[in-house]
Amino acid sequence: MLQVRHTPDLTLSQSDFEQRQKIERLAMEATTRWYEEHHYTVVDVSKFNRGWDLEARYRSRNGGFSLLLEVKGLSGDDISIELTPNEYSEMLNHKDNYRLCIVTKAENQYSRT
Repeated sequence: MLQVRHTPDLTLSQSDFEQRQKIERLAMEATTRWYEEHHYTVVDVSKFNRGWDLEARYRSRNGGFSLLLEVKGLSGDDISIELTPNEYSEMLNHKDNYRLCIVTKAENQYSRT
């Protein structure tokens, strides 16, 4: 079961903020790469605050489908993430095609999603 908790905003130092941004960017790149290697077309929609970061579209002769991908990047092996209220709500609203992509060791060039 997914447990959602809200934590108060924490003030991050500039270097912590930059490190967090770097890990998130690398996780987004790794996730995009994985889906593209599996013949999806991936679009970054993170700036639209939809409750997910990427849309992965798969087309075939029989039609196609889209997946809504929320990406979480982590620097180590331990998996502990938090979803925003919007992310959690959208996950519940789109149960069939919402995917949570957790990238561990995001700074490692061999990261997997």
